[in-house]
Amino acid sequence: MMDEMNPDLGHDAAENDAALILASLPNPVFVLDAEDHFLFLNQAAEMFFDSSAAMLHGTALSAQIPEDSSLNMLLARSRSQMASVADQGIEIAGPRLGLKLLNVQIAPFGDRNMQPGRMLVTLQERALAERLRGQSAFHGAARSISAMAALLAHEVKNPLAGIKGAAQLLQADLSPENESFASMIVEET
Repeated sequence: MMDEMNPDLGHDAAENDAALILASLPNPVFVLDAEDHFLFLNQAAEMFFDSSAAMLHGTALSAQIPEDSSLNMLLARSRSQMASVADQGIEIAGPRLGLKLLNVQIAPFGDRNMQPGRMLVTLQERALAERLRGQSAFHGAARSISAMAALLAHEVKNPLAGIKGAAQLLQADLSPENESFASMIVEET
């Protein structure tokens, strides 16, 4: 592989090789300027956003992903710390994207003095099976909550049944004026 990327070919050939490497990566990779406008997208990023690099170049990320997205919070953190950040299992939704579950890596990009604020973003889509596994956990939690609610309802009902039974037993031994109170307890429970 090193023979194909011959360092003796010069700076232009090395840049061309780097561009080919980026274009060949299977994961979406893109660069944003300081205002979060697209500067570069590889082919996987074009497919991810369902639009060409020419169409997206210069447009705001917020046109593709809502501004309150976790991705934007990670971008802000990476910029403020001037450090790489990564997170897993981020859900991103957009008009063309639908709902995606992603692992995200963000790093400051390029010369910080000449062009500050540029960010390199790499996305890795998580498998559908992982998303379904997460949904299954939510369904399991919902079933557990339903079972707990049924148990609590039984425990609330059980003391009322005891009160009703006691009132029925007392009814036989009470005077007529107190019997009405016992009858009311039996009827209401």
